[in-house]
Amino acid sequence: MTTRAAAAHAVTGSATLTAAELDAPPAADVLRGERLRSVSLESRLLLAAARLALRDAGLRTDDDAFDPDALGIVVATRHAGLQEYVDLYRAGTEGERPRVNPARGPQTGFNAPAAELSIRLPAAGPNATLCGDDAGADALHYAADQLAAGRAAAMLVCEVDLAPPVLHGGAATPDADRASVLVLEAR
Repeated sequence: MTTRAAAAHAVTGSATLTAAELDAPPAADVLRGERLRSVSLESRLLLAAARLALRDAGLRTDDDAFDPDALGIVVATRHAGLQEYVDLYRAGTEGERPRVNPARGPQTGFNAPAAELSIRLPAAGPNATLCGDDAGADALHYAADQLAAGRAAAMLVCEVDLAPPVLHGGAATPDADRASVLVLEAR
């Protein structure tokens, strides 16, 4: 076990959204005007939750004084991009004339939610996607390390875990599909 000096970090904002809440205020309000037609549900959920958490923290990424390099992202997940990959594969192999939408390809990547979030906020600081049973705890540790090293002034510690229909017989689970975001700031 590593011992380190106590760093001054604080959780300054948070938000959690389910897929069922995505089209209703306040989530719909923070996504208004975005071009989201080819963006995965995971990425849309994470973007809305991140914007709500930033609002809760009093941070505005649309402010001229905002420095994108000062904001980092770490995402904990188990299934990111899996359903999009399955859908893209099926679109390319089923039927007489496969109908593949090339805009869906980038959403099949494991790091797609973190990448989409960093582009749309913008956040140019540290960016990582972590996987596994302890990914949430690892994400908090990663964020604290980035803040302690001075690589960012704030980190979005995110968790997005949808239960892909491909894993549970094709049934959608909008109340179980969720994204959570904490804003961790150096103090």
